[in-house]
Amino acid sequence: MESSWLDCSRRNADWIVLDGYGFHAQDQREIRNTGSKLLVIDDMANLERYDANIILNQNFHANPANYRLTGETEMLMGPKFALLRQEFIGRRPQERNPEVHRLLITLGGSDPEGAGLMVLEALAKIDDIQLEVLLIAGSSNPHLDRLEASSKFARTRGHAVNVQHYTDDMPGAMAWADIAVIAAGSTSLEIAYMGLPALVLTLADNQAPIAEALQTLGVADSLGWYNKIPADSIATSLHNLAKSTPHRKTMMTQGQALVDGFGAKRVVAAILKQYHQERDIGANNENAG
Repeated sequence: MESSWLDCSRRNADWIVLDGYGFHAQDQREIRNTGSKLLVIDDMANLERYDANIILNQNFHANPANYRLTGETEMLMGPKFALLRQEFIGRRPQERNPEVHRLLITLGGSDPEGAGLMVLEALAKIDDIQLEVLLIAGSSNPHLDRLEASSKFARTRGHAVNVQHYTDDMPGAMAWADIAVIAAGSTSLEIAYMGLPALVLTLADNQAPIAEALQTLGVADSLGWYNKIPADSIATSLHNLAKSTPHRKTMMTQGQALVDGFGAKRVVAAILKQYHQERDIGANNENAG
């Protein structure tokens, strides 16, 4: 990794961006020593210190006070700075169906613990609402055969279940759905932008604060850890969300207010502002000399 940023410095890179859990405080210091400016994308705030020009944490629970800084650092905190994929921009619905007919289930690329199976089990317990269901299993999901079997049982309860290994049009799937069940990861930023009411399961430690923030902000209902909630409780939460139009409307309004689609532009603007400030300082110094 070190050789990569040194190569960037030799090419006179104005900025270097670090995004990954494998980088350390020493890496940041070495980059700054090359003369390049540094943007760190970090949602953990777990390093002993941060030595960056800009720190970006786009999560709902982002708090600048959690970061130990060595110098002057611009903090871009919260979903206002969400780096949504370009295919989402401009595709969010302005309205949602007043009645729920379509359910999207997406729990990440692999779901090794089989949380999707629990959701299908819960779905089979709902027999007074007939739902069209799209479950995006993830291309590396190890439970595809069991998901297919569980989906057949859910169909006997009147639900039309379609299990897909992956999709290349997630914005389309989110626009199609009336409600969703998701994992509390980066997908939460996408459902907020799309105004898609959702139930959120926690599948990993770093998702717990995201789920809590979504609940607090009214963007989604947190069900807690996937392995601690019974299928009956998931079924009850699904049923309640489907039946409560005002609650879904609140989720849509809150989500779209927090994630407006201009996050990437705000991050670029912050970078360009520092770039121009640095250039103006250099020009003034030359003129003074």
